[in-house]
Amino acid sequence: MGTGSARGRKKDWQLTQAAFDMLLAQLDSDREAAGKKYEELRRKLVKFFGFWGSRYPEDLADKAITTAARKIFEGETIENLNGYMLGTARLIYKETVRDEVSARDAMSRKPPEATANQAKEEQRRNCYQRCLHRLPADDQNLIVRYYRGSEAPDRDKLAAQMGISLNLLRVSAFRIRKKLGDCLQHCLQQPLEL
Repeated sequence: MGTGSARGRKKDWQLTQAAFDMLLAQLDSDREAAGKKYEELRRKLVKFFGFWGSRYPEDLADKAITTAARKIFEGETIENLNGYMLGTARLIYKETVRDEVSARDAMSRKPPEATANQAKEEQRRNCYQRCLHRLPADDQNLIVRYYRGSEAPDRDKLAAQMGISLNLLRVSAFRIRKKLGDCLQHCLQQPLEL
C-alpha cells in the first residue's frame, strides 16, 4: 500500500477498547493505578494545550492519547510514555496552529485572478453607469425601457406610447446602443484601478 493510504488510515483511526487497555497496561500493570496515571497524564496534556491557548485543549489531549494508543496497539515500544506524550502534544499543537493560520489566511486572501476579475467586473459596471448618465435623459429613458431587465418588453406598446413607429424605435435604440457601446469601450480601455 502507498504512503497516502497509510496516512489516511492513521487519520481515520479510532481508539478501541483493546488499544486503550494496552495504553493503560503501558502506564501501570495495576489497572486502578493505571487509571489514576491516565487521568493525571490527561490532565497534564489538557493543561499543556490550555497554556498555549488552544481553543479545544480536551480534544487535543484526547488526540495525543489516541496517537500514543495507536502506536502501542501497532506494536511500537514506547520506553517513556510521558515524554512521548509531551512530544506528541507539541507536534499536535504545531499542526493545529499551522492549520488555523492556513485557514485564516485562506479566508482573508482571495486568489489574484478572482480579485482581478472582480475589479474588471466592477470597472465594467462603473463604466456602464457613467456612460449611461452621459446620455441625454430621453435617450437614457428609451434605452432602459427598450431593454427592460430580463422580461421581454412589449416594443409595439413602447413605440405607441412614444408616438413613433416600431422601425423608428428600433433605429433609435440601435443608435443609442452604439453611442453607449463606444463610450463603454473607451472607458474600459482606461487603466484598471485595483
